[in-house]
Amino acid sequence: MDNKKKIKKIKNIDDVIRKFSEHFGYVNENDINTPIKISLIAPSRSGKTSLISTIYDTAEDNLNKRGGVNIILKDDSDKERLDLFREQIRNIFGDRRSPDLKVGGALAGTSERKVFRFAITFQNKEISNLVLQQNYEIQDIPGGWLEDNKDGFVEFLHKTRILVIPIDAPLLMETFTDEEIQKANSFLETRAVLDLVKTEWLQYFSECGQTEIALFLVPVKCEAYMDDSQKKEVLKKRVWDRYASEVIGYKKLHENLNLKVYYVPVETIGGIRFKYGTWGADSFEQHFSFRNNSGSADSPAAGSENNTASGACFAQKNAELLISKIFEYSHNEINLRIQKLRDKKDNTRWFGKLSASYRDSKRALECYEAYLQPIIDSFEKTYKKYPLEPWLL
Repeated sequence: MDNKKKIKKIKNIDDVIRKFSEHFGYVNENDINTPIKISLIAPSRSGKTSLISTIYDTAEDNLNKRGGVNIILKDDSDKERLDLFREQIRNIFGDRRSPDLKVGGALAGTSERKVFRFAITFQNKEISNLVLQQNYEIQDIPGGWLEDNKDGFVEFLHKTRILVIPIDAPLLMETFTDEEIQKANSFLETRAVLDLVKTEWLQYFSECGQTEIALFLVPVKCEAYMDDSQKKEVLKKRVWDRYASEVIGYKKLHENLNLKVYYVPVETIGGIRFKYGTWGADSFEQHFSFRNNSGSADSPAAGSENNTASGACFAQKNAELLISKIFEYSHNEINLRIQKLRDKKDNTRWFGKLSASYRDSKRALECYEAYLQPIIDSFEKTYKKYPLEPWLL
């Protein structure tokens, strides 16, 4: 029997779908919806906001809007902040005629903890007019807060299944002396970041059984290195040496920790590429060049320590790999919820609460599965299109 025939026999299908959805937190009424939480940990001006912008734009590009799947920002303040950020980028990098475009100080670092809230909404009009949504929260932790638990961000970390560390690639790569390496580690706050990850995130989940968590090491502003095979490998090795090796070493000592580590360099600035850096006593000035359509450098642009160019106005690369894992996690969560419903299908008392008869409730479960199919397909299409393997543990 096809879904349309089943639907005709279930007059209260909207109510049934709503009850199923409320049971698993999809309907966003009275804060019923439990969001999937993602945290970004890095120093100020390391590219967190630019990466959030890239994540949002890339997610939007990879959803099946024709199938009734969309993405929305939950708060007007988040939209205003991202719009302001993109406008700053256009103002800073938009004038390709400038012979010496200075970036220094133009993009302020995050000074307060900020949680970006967005939702992926989905509707299957063939079955119901009800619109459901999966909420997401991305926590942007200011660099100055790495050593203190301000405003409850550690509690948020304990609910974070996906943790992202943006890494300023030029700072990591343009070090050729011991002194420069020491300065780079100071600017990147490598020790503070890793200590927070280990003591407040990995340790917590190692004590929580087999909960699956994922860590993404994400070099940003890495355009200049990704087109050069040798530099590309050097960047990967340095991320391994400075970050991954210590995290994976921790994992080997804690067998209960269900952790996967991913290396995902994201080209967040697209049409702008790093040219060279100049070390000062307590600074690292970064110089950029515009990239013309042929792929070669255009006019130079100068910047100072840890300034990032990003936004929708430039072609971004590899963010799909990060989005694919977020979507895969979301896909697995939905299937897990459906399986829990299937496991209860013989519970006549539980299902009897959802409709007039147990038989109709069983049909309702099949309709509910069909109702969720567009969002399942949209997630699955993305993560299968952009497969990503973790670093071997």
